[in-house]
Amino acid sequence: MLLLLSAWVSAAPLALPAEEDPKLWAAPMALHGFERAAATTGARARLIEGEGQWILIVVDSSGRTHRVEVAAPISSADREDTLALAARLLAPTTALQLPELPTPEPVPPRAAPKPPVEAPQETLSVRRLSAPPLVLPPKQGASLSTRAALLPLRPPPQRQASARVGTSFVQRPDMELSAGLSADLAWGSPVLQVGMAGLWAAPNRLPLVEGVRAGEASLLAGFWVLPAWGATFGLHAGIGRRNWSLDDTLMLQQSLPSARLLLGWRVPLGRVSLEPAAELRVDLARTDLQLGDRALGTLAPWQAGLSVAFRAQTDPFASPDALPK
Repeated sequence: MLLLLSAWVSAAPLALPAEEDPKLWAAPMALHGFERAAATTGARARLIEGEGQWILIVVDSSGRTHRVEVAAPISSADREDTLALAARLLAPTTALQLPELPTPEPVPPRAAPKPPVEAPQETLSVRRLSAPPLVLPPKQGASLSTRAALLPLRPPPQRQASARVGTSFVQRPDMELSAGLSADLAWGSPVLQVGMAGLWAAPNRLPLVEGVRAGEASLLAGFWVLPAWGATFGLHAGIGRRNWSLDDTLMLQQSLPSARLLLGWRVPLGRVSLEPAAELRVDLARTDLQLGDRALGTLAPWQAGLSVAFRAQTDPFASPDALPK
């Protein structure tokens, strides 16, 4: 005799085919404990559309991957049946088996008694032996197992790495507009990540002195705040190197601490996202300009502009049983 106990995981991410209307799946998803995943990253269940047959991929609470072919869901009943199957695969049934019933020992056949020769008035009575009563385990243990089995299973925390590559256009008040490139590598949760940033700016002209140009390169460290969609924030600080040249001849190399602040907007585009941002770069040290005996003043410590970049985000430490991207 088996006592079946089921475990339920609520709000499991479910990735639907891109052509499917999410409104048609809203009621079945709420009924069976699913929520729509914006992308396949982090999804515990996924439906892949095929010709006649669809493929249902589920990673259950133990990390195992299940692949099942299902009929193409056309009606609301088909969608409910498909998600009911996904829920069963997501939280496999736990079976608790009670001890087997003891088998009664066979009673050997008894020889029929011989009829008495004398005293016919006396009669003999035969009493049959019965099997011992069955004793089941106390019910208290089963109730404790039931409570343990019904506890919700929490999915492991997600860790993701992201790479951001783009271009920027910034200008210092006393210099010309400068174009450059930027590359960021970060790691952490899907929302808050820390990492490194590299910046490079093409040489731009200093109008105060004819022929004087300055090019910059920086290596920074900091953090990113990255919602799935909407406003982003980044703050980095590190060391920069500025090369001064006169008529394309290197005159001076200057090292100074610097910081960068970005306020942007994240727009998901499938596997990557577009991130335009307003950018502010600040020198954390003072730069006095002097040409020979002529003092040219202090270089403005800040420069501002815009940047446009693309970001790709993935989980480099995902198990082999994770859903295919």
